[in-house]
Amino acid sequence: MDRDGEKRKKILVVDDIGAVRNRYASLLRNEGYEVMAAADGKEALEMAGRHLFDMILLDLNMPGMNGLDVLHELRATYSKMREVFHVDNVPVLCVSGYISEEAVSTANLLGAVGILEKPINLDEMLATVSQVLTEGGPVPGRRKTVVVLDSNAKVRSLFRYVFEGLGWAVVEGSNPDRLLAVLTSSTPDLILVSLPPLPAEEESVLRRFAPVADRIPLIVVARSASQGNRVTQWLPEDVVVLIRPFGPETLTQAVERAQSRAKATPPPVYVRAKQT
Repeated sequence: MDRDGEKRKKILVVDDIGAVRNRYASLLRNEGYEVMAAADGKEALEMAGRHLFDMILLDLNMPGMNGLDVLHELRATYSKMREVFHVDNVPVLCVSGYISEEAVSTANLLGAVGILEKPINLDEMLATVSQVLTEGGPVPGRRKTVVVLDSNAKVRSLFRYVFEGLGWAVVEGSNPDRLLAVLTSSTPDLILVSLPPLPAEEESVLRRFAPVADRIPLIVVARSASQGNRVTQWLPEDVVVLIRPFGPETLTQAVERAQSRAKATPPPVYVRAKQT
């Protein structure tokens, strides 16, 4: 308990460098938090399975199981826990010495509340931790994330150009199974799916994405009006469909419509389970 009789917030610090790990833990304890520490990804997952933390401070650049692997496993674990205990995701604040665009996009997709770049300003770290634990949700400046599925690498790069111009982080790919595997443990702000030309493949893609259409804003890109008309056989009638060709302005308007549609159907509300 803290001085006011309230239960102290519990934080897990994950970093493979002992001096860094101990420094973070010491600073957080001095701020009144209850802190546990893990030296690698495997230990972090074991501790997260035994304790219900209020927040995790996670280094992305660790040998063996890196931080993104840990974040993916955490989200998968909490996804299963929601079904039984109705707990919400623990906020994860990532730390990295070098951050690639792909790593940022993937961390955002997997629900990181923010990423701090090393060398960390310790006052900024403490302020960010306090803000996340007090206000919840992502820290200011966290970009929205879109998942783009298209078989053509050049087309994907055009979508990336448009979305990054809008300030979004982009996770792209041509394999629907690989992207759907990520979606089982994360929730992007938008999914854009380009339909393949063959009817059999078209139906397969639509069937795969139908289960997420009610919880994640979805834009379907069709190659023709007739293909676009078939979308509603598998997806809700109000799903946003774009017919090629179209320009950046049309895409931007479609993004706004997809997000507005999603807001009309509130997501389920999860509450943190009481720790025993």
